[in-house]
Amino acid sequence: MAGRAGRRGIDKEGYVFARLKPFKDDIVKMSDISRNRPELIKSQFNASYATILNLYGDIKDEIVKIYPRSFHYFQNRNGKSREQKMLQAKLKLLKNLKYIENQELTLKGRFSSNIFGYELIVGELYQDNFFENISWIELAMVICAIVTESRTDERELKIDKRIKKLKLKVTSVAAKIQKIEKSHRIYPRILKPHFQLAGALQAWLKNRDFTEITHLTTMDEGEIIRNFRMTNQVLRDMNQRIISDKLRDKIAQASYLLNRDIVNAEWQLKI
Repeated sequence: MAGRAGRRGIDKEGYVFARLKPFKDDIVKMSDISRNRPELIKSQFNASYATILNLYGDIKDEIVKIYPRSFHYFQNRNGKSREQKMLQAKLKLLKNLKYIENQELTLKGRFSSNIFGYELIVGELYQDNFFENISWIELAMVICAIVTESRTDERELKIDKRIKKLKLKVTSVAAKIQKIEKSHRIYPRILKPHFQLAGALQAWLKNRDFTEITHLTTMDEGEIIRNFRMTNQVLRDMNQRIISDKLRDKIAQASYLLNRDIVNAEWQLKI
């Protein structure tokens, strides 16, 4: 499939070309789909902290005035919407936590502007030099815990004292952020970290086979792969920002051993 939606303000319509196999695909069904009315588009506007930081670098406090020009506002023009209030609240929080000072992004603000979805907890740990004082394996385990979302029926397997110490620090930072978000009436709040995959990740980084590590967690294979890939993505995002050579080396080592075999999407596509 290839095509484009059309250039805003120039084209009145866009075109999509789909390649079909006449003896395999249901041509009648495809024809019906092409003639039916398109599904209505509903904006899911949600300005993340990273989005706000990136926009703030260009337009400063004018960011609050940008929302009324958005498609979401066009669809929800009943007074001052919840999303605009949330945008203002998040901007205030970022200033209170010193991601923004004197109408400029601080070092922490610039670093976190690239960590979409996990910007606050990673930013606070970065500011505390937490990542500088842990090993590359511990770094990977912490990031994995931050990106992992646990189901209500998910149980956490027994973890050793070293991981418990990491967990205490990271969860306390998350709890502090959640408390501040609550005081600013920001919802949904950041998710607390989960260390269900700590043992499995540690084994994977020590070159254990994937079938072996599945016995070290109650999560299924798809969840393991997805969370490992997300961990690697956040490590790469961190590497794009201003960091020490020491931390860059840790990220390189963790990413190299993490992104192998079935976790490596490119490798999986090739085979």
